Amino acid sequence: MSTAPAAVPAPLPPDPPDPPDPPDPTQAAADLDWLLHAPALLAAGVPNLSLADPAALYRVHPLTAKALAEAGREYARVWSPVPPRDHMAAALTSVSSVSSVPPASPTLNGARPPGPRTPALRLGRYAERLLAAAFGPVLDARLLAAGWPLRAGGSTIGECDFLFETPDGAKQHWEMAVKFYLWQPPTAGNRAVPADALSRFVGAGLGDRLDRKVAHLREHQLTLSSRADFIAHWGGGWRAALLLKGRLFYPPGHHAARAPVPSSTLSLDHPRGVWMTRGAWHARDDAAVAGELGSTGPVVGYCLPARREWLAPVTRDMNELLARADLDAALDRGLAGGRPVLLAALTDEIALLPGAMGRYVEAGRVLIVPDDWPARAAAAVNG
Repeated sequence: MSTAPAAVPAPLPPDPPDPPDPPDPTQAAADLDWLLHAPALLAAGVPNLSLADPAALYRVHPLTAKALAEAGREYARVWSPVPPRDHMAAALTSVSSVSSVPPASPTLNGARPPGPRTPALRLGRYAERLLAAAFGPVLDARLLAAGWPLRAGGSTIGECDFLFETPDGAKQHWEMAVKFYLWQPPTAGNRAVPADALSRFVGAGLGDRLDRKVAHLREHQLTLSSRADFIAHWGGGWRAALLLKGRLFYPPGHHAARAPVPSSTLSLDHPRGVWMTRGAWHARDDAAVAGELGSTGPVVGYCLPARREWLAPVTRDMNELLARADLDAALDRGLAGGRPVLLAALTDEIALLPGAMGRYVEAGRVLIVPDDWPARAAAAVNG
C-alpha cells in the first residue's frame, strides 16, 4: 500500500517587527562592520552567480573604525525619528522619472528610502539602509539608487537593491539578503533528499528554504538589470552581483565547528549557530552549551537579542544577563506561539571595544525550537 506524501507545513506568520527605537550610531557602525566583514553564506564558484566583494570598494585598507563611525552617524542622521524636513524631502526624491543616470542627492548619497517611514523596521530593510549609508564614508562608489523599482505594464517586476558607479566608471547592480536558516540532518523522513542539498536549510518559520532563496536571487533579482525595460531607463553594461549574509544553525552534534560543512556551495567560514529543541535545551547545563558553541570560556549568562540585534555580536553588562531560570520562563513565553526563539550565550571575556567597554561578549547563538518543530521541518525539506 502506497503512503501519501507528508503535507508541507503551513508557514508561520512573519515575525512582528521590533518596537521603534531611536537610531543608535554606535550600534549602526557595529552592524555595518558585521555586514561588510562577516563571511558570506555562499562560496565563490557557484555556477551562474557572481558574489559581491565590498572590500574591493573600501576607501582605505584596512577599513577604519573612523569610517564606520561616520557611516553610523550618517545612518542615524537620515533615519532619526523626526528628521529635518529638507532631509526627508531629499530622501523621498524619486529617481523613477529620470531618463538618465541621476546625480547623487545629499541624503544617503542618492539612496531612495526603501518604502515610507514606518514605526518599526524589519531586519532586511535595516540592513539595506545601513549599506546605503556606507556609500561615501566607507565604500568608494557613487550610489545612484537604492530600492529602485522596475515597473512594466503598471506592475512592479522587482526592486534593484543597489545601483552604483565605481570611480573607473563601472556600473554595478548589487542584490543583498540577510538570511537565517536551520540545517536538517538526514532522517527517516527526508532521506530522499541529498545530504548536501541546500534544501536542507529551512527558515525558522518553515516558509523559506535556502535553495529557493538562492534560485530567486539568481534567476529573478540579479537579472533585473539585464532586462530591456531596465536598460531603456539606465542603459546597459551593468554587472550584477549578490551579497548574501546571515547565519546557519546546526543541531547538536552537527555544529560546523566540529563537522564538515554539509555542502560545497557554502563558504567554509560562514557564521554559525546551534539549534535545538526545548527538550534538548533542558537536558544541557551551561558547560554543555559552551561545548556545543565551541566557546573557549565558560557561559556566564544569556540574553534574548531583539530582531534588530541579530547582525553584530551582542554585548551585555552583568546586570543585563539572564540566569537559566529567568531565561526558561522567557523561552516558555516565546515558544507558546510555536515560533523558535533566539538566545545569545555570553562568556566571561570582557569587551575592549568603543561603546562596549567592560561588557561581556557573545560566545555564540542558540535557536530554541518547539519540540514538534523538527518533524514539521522534515516535511518542509521534502516539499
